[in-house]
Amino acid sequence: MNLQQDRTWMEVNLDILRENYDTIRNGIKKNSDIMVMLKANAYGLGAIPIARELESIGCQRFGVACFEEAMELRDAGIQTPILIVGMLQQQQVPVAIKQNFSVTVSDLAAAEKYSRLAEAAGGKLHTYIKVDVGMSRFGIVLDEHMEEAVGEVIEMYRLQILFGMVL
Repeated sequence: MNLQQDRTWMEVNLDILRENYDTIRNGIKKNSDIMVMLKANAYGLGAIPIARELESIGCQRFGVACFEEAMELRDAGIQTPILIVGMLQQQQVPVAIKQNFSVTVSDLAAAEKYSRLAEAAGGKLHTYIKVDVGMSRFGIVLDEHMEEAVGEVIEMYRLQILFGMVL
Protein backbone atom coordinates (compact mmCIF):
# COMPACT_ATOMS: atom_id res chain seq x y z
CA MET A 1 0.00 0.00 0.00
CA ASN A 2 1.31 3.41 -0.98
CA LEU A 3 0.02 5.69 1.80
CA GLN A 4 0.67 8.84 -0.23
CA GLN A 5 -1.55 7.63 -3.12
CA ASP A 6 -4.01 5.28 -1.40
CA ARG A 7 -5.05 7.30 1.63
CA THR A 8 -7.89 9.14 -0.12
CA TRP A 9 -10.19 8.43 -3.04
CA MET A 10 -13.46 9.53 -4.43
CA GLU A 11 -16.33 7.51 -5.79
CA VAL A 12 -19.41 8.82 -7.55
CA ASN A 13 -22.52 6.80 -6.88
CA LEU A 14 -24.91 7.54 -9.76
CA ASP A 15 -27.85 6.06 -7.83
CA ILE A 16 -27.29 8.62 -5.06
CA LEU A 17 -26.82 11.36 -7.68
CA ARG A 18 -30.26 10.49 -9.13
CA GLU A 19 -31.80 10.45 -5.65
CA ASN A 20 -30.31 13.85 -4.84
CA TYR A 21 -31.53 15.29 -8.14
CA ASP A 22 -35.03 13.93 -7.52
CA THR A 23 -35.05 15.38 -4.00
CA ILE A 24 -34.22 18.82 -5.39
CA ARG A 25 -36.68 18.44 -8.29
CA ASN A 26 -39.49 17.52 -5.87
CA GLY A 27 -38.65 20.42 -3.56
CA ILE A 28 -39.03 23.21 -6.10
CA LYS A 29 -41.89 24.59 -8.17
CA LYS A 30 -42.85 22.36 -11.09
CA ASN A 31 -42.21 25.08 -13.69
CA SER A 32 -38.67 25.78 -12.39
CA ASP A 33 -35.58 24.54 -14.19
CA ILE A 34 -32.54 23.05 -12.51
CA MET A 35 -29.11 23.92 -13.84
CA VAL A 36 -26.31 21.62 -12.74
CA MET A 37 -22.84 23.17 -12.85
CA LEU A 38 -20.30 20.84 -14.44
CA LYS A 39 -17.35 23.23 -14.66
CA ALA A 40 -13.85 21.91 -13.94
CA ASN A 41 -14.86 18.39 -15.00
CA ALA A 42 -17.79 18.53 -12.55
CA TYR A 43 -15.34 19.64 -9.87
CA GLY A 44 -13.25 16.55 -10.55
CA LEU A 45 -16.14 14.08 -10.44
CA GLY A 46 -16.38 13.46 -14.18
CA ALA A 47 -18.55 15.84 -16.20
CA ILE A 48 -19.46 13.45 -19.01
CA PRO A 49 -20.79 10.51 -16.97
CA ILE A 50 -22.61 12.87 -14.61
CA ALA A 51 -24.13 14.80 -17.53
CA ARG A 52 -25.23 11.57 -19.21
CA GLU A 53 -26.90 10.35 -16.05
CA LEU A 54 -28.63 13.65 -15.31
CA GLU A 55 -29.71 14.11 -18.93
CA SER A 56 -31.29 10.64 -18.86
CA ILE A 57 -33.53 11.67 -15.94
CA GLY A 58 -34.51 15.03 -17.38
CA CYS A 59 -32.07 17.67 -16.13
CA GLN A 60 -32.97 20.83 -18.05
CA ARG A 61 -29.63 22.71 -18.13
CA PHE A 62 -25.94 22.39 -17.53
CA GLY A 63 -23.45 25.13 -16.73
CA VAL A 64 -19.74 25.19 -17.54
CA ALA A 65 -16.93 27.69 -17.16
CA CYS A 66 -15.71 27.87 -20.74
CA PHE A 67 -16.38 27.08 -24.38
CA GLU A 68 -14.04 24.08 -24.36
CA GLU A 69 -15.96 22.42 -21.52
CA ALA A 70 -19.22 22.96 -23.40
CA MET A 71 -17.74 21.39 -26.55
CA GLU A 72 -16.54 18.37 -24.56
CA LEU A 73 -20.12 17.73 -23.49
CA ARG A 74 -21.49 18.17 -27.02
CA ASP A 75 -18.76 15.94 -28.46
CA ALA A 76 -19.82 13.27 -25.93
CA GLY A 77 -23.39 13.47 -27.24
CA ILE A 78 -24.96 15.64 -24.53
CA GLN A 79 -27.89 17.57 -26.05
CA THR A 80 -29.15 19.43 -22.97
CA PRO A 81 -28.82 23.26 -23.18
CA ILE A 82 -25.50 24.51 -21.80
CA LEU A 83 -24.70 27.88 -20.23
CA ILE A 84 -21.10 29.08 -20.50
CA VAL A 85 -20.42 31.44 -17.60
CA GLY A 86 -17.10 32.67 -19.03
CA MET A 87 -16.55 34.91 -22.03
CA LEU A 88 -16.42 33.63 -25.60
CA GLN A 89 -13.73 34.48 -28.09
CA GLN A 90 -14.88 36.04 -31.34
CA GLN A 91 -14.47 32.86 -33.41
CA GLN A 92 -16.45 30.82 -30.87
CA VAL A 93 -19.67 32.83 -31.24
CA PRO A 94 -20.88 31.17 -34.50
CA VAL A 95 -20.21 27.73 -33.01
CA ALA A 96 -22.00 28.68 -29.78
CA ILE A 97 -25.05 29.69 -31.82
CA LYS A 98 -25.00 26.44 -33.80
CA GLN A 99 -24.50 24.32 -30.66
CA ASN A 100 -27.31 26.10 -28.77
CA PHE A 101 -24.97 27.34 -26.04
CA SER A 102 -25.94 30.28 -23.87
CA VAL A 103 -23.53 32.82 -22.38
CA THR A 104 -23.65 35.36 -19.58
CA VAL A 105 -23.14 39.08 -20.04
CA SER A 106 -22.27 41.31 -17.15
CA ASP A 107 -22.31 44.69 -18.85
CA LEU A 108 -23.61 46.52 -21.90
CA ALA A 109 -20.26 46.43 -23.71
CA ALA A 110 -20.18 42.61 -23.66
CA ALA A 111 -23.81 42.43 -24.80
CA GLU A 112 -23.08 44.82 -27.68
CA LYS A 113 -20.03 42.77 -28.72
CA TYR A 114 -22.02 39.52 -28.74
CA SER A 115 -24.85 41.20 -30.64
CA ARG A 116 -22.46 42.35 -33.41
CA LEU A 117 -20.76 38.95 -33.62
CA ALA A 118 -24.07 37.06 -33.68
CA GLU A 119 -25.43 39.32 -36.41
CA ALA A 120 -22.28 38.78 -38.47
CA ALA A 121 -22.72 35.02 -38.00
CA GLY A 122 -26.33 35.23 -39.16
CA GLY A 123 -27.87 34.06 -35.90
CA LYS A 124 -28.86 35.03 -32.39
CA LEU A 125 -26.88 34.17 -29.31
CA HIS A 126 -28.80 33.03 -26.24
CA THR A 127 -27.71 35.30 -23.41
CA TYR A 128 -28.29 35.59 -19.67
CA ILE A 129 -27.69 38.80 -17.77
CA LYS A 130 -25.39 38.33 -14.79
CA VAL A 131 -26.36 40.41 -11.79
CA ASP A 132 -24.03 40.83 -8.83
CA VAL A 133 -26.22 39.78 -5.93
CA GLY A 134 -23.67 40.59 -3.28
CA MET A 135 -20.61 38.39 -3.80
CA SER A 136 -18.79 41.20 -5.65
CA ARG A 137 -17.45 38.82 -8.27
CA PHE A 138 -18.88 40.25 -11.47
CA GLY A 139 -22.18 41.29 -12.94
CA ILE A 140 -24.39 44.32 -13.02
CA VAL A 141 -24.23 45.97 -9.61
CA LEU A 142 -27.59 46.88 -8.10
CA ASP A 143 -27.28 48.33 -4.58
CA GLU A 144 -27.09 52.11 -4.85
CA HIS A 145 -26.77 51.88 -8.66
CA MET A 146 -30.26 50.54 -9.33
CA GLU A 147 -31.29 53.27 -11.78
CA GLU A 148 -28.10 52.83 -13.84
CA ALA A 149 -28.48 49.05 -13.77
CA VAL A 150 -32.07 49.17 -15.01
CA GLY A 151 -31.05 51.53 -17.82
CA GLU A 152 -28.22 49.21 -18.83
CA VAL A 153 -30.51 46.17 -18.88
CA ILE A 154 -33.07 48.04 -21.01
CA GLU A 155 -30.30 48.88 -23.50
CA MET A 156 -29.23 45.22 -23.56
CA TYR A 157 -32.74 44.07 -24.38
CA ARG A 158 -32.73 46.29 -27.47
CA LEU A 159 -29.83 44.32 -28.98
CA GLN A 160 -30.01 41.45 -31.44
CA ILE A 161 -29.42 38.70 -28.89
CA LEU A 162 -31.84 36.36 -27.17
CA PHE A 163 -32.20 36.76 -23.44
CA GLY A 164 -32.99 34.20 -20.82
CA MET A 165 -33.68 34.75 -17.17
CA VAL A 166 -31.64 37.12 -15.08
CA LEU A 167 -29.08 35.25 -12.95
